[in-house]
Amino acid sequence: MIDYGPECVYRSNEGACGSRSLLRTPFPREKKQDFSLEDFIHTGQEGFTLVEMIVTIALMTILLSMATGALSYYFAGRSLDVATRELTSDIREAQALAVSSGSTYRILFYTDDSYQLQRRQSGDWVDVEDPRQLPSSVHYDQTSSPSFGGDRVLDFYARGEAEDGQLGLTGRFGMTRTIRVEAETVNIAVSR
Repeated sequence: MIDYGPECVYRSNEGACGSRSLLRTPFPREKKQDFSLEDFIHTGQEGFTLVEMIVTIALMTILLSMATGALSYYFAGRSLDVATRELTSDIREAQALAVSSGSTYRILFYTDDSYQLQRRQSGDWVDVEDPRQLPSSVHYDQTSSPSFGGDRVLDFYARGEAEDGQLGLTGRFGMTRTIRVEAETVNIAVSR
C-alpha cells in the first residue's frame, strides 16, 4: 500500500491542504513493514549433523594422507635427480679443468657419501675445494660402489681422457641412478 504522506505542496499561498492548488509529493513512500520474532527463528533442519562432520573430516584425513605419500615419493625422486645433476656437472667441470690447465684432476669418492675435487701438483694431490656432501636421502649404491679403474677415484688427464667406470646413487623408495663414464670419449651417461 502506498502512502503519499501528509506533506502538501502549494503553488500559491491560497488554500489549505485540501484545495485545488494542492499537489501530492512526486515520490510515494512505502509503508514500513513490521517484523515479527518468527521471521528470525529458523524452523526446519539447517546445518550439519555430527555424523556428517565426522565423515567429512575422516574423508579429508584419508585424502591428505594419500597426497602426503605421493608428495614424499615425488620429492625423493627430485632429490635424487638434483644430486645426480650436480655430480654429473662436477665430473664435467673436472674434465674441463684438466683440459684447460694441462694438469691431472680427479674426483675422490669418500665412503661417507661425499666427494672432493683434487689437482695433481708436484707429485701430490691438492684439494681444489672442500668436500661436497650428497643430500641426506641420497647414498652411493652399495652393490656397485664408485669404481673407476678398480678404485674410488675418477681421474681426468690433460688430454681430457678418463678412466672407465660407473657410479650408482640410491635414494628413498629404492630409486636408483647410474652415472657411467667412458674412457676415450668421456661420455657421461645417466640411467635410471
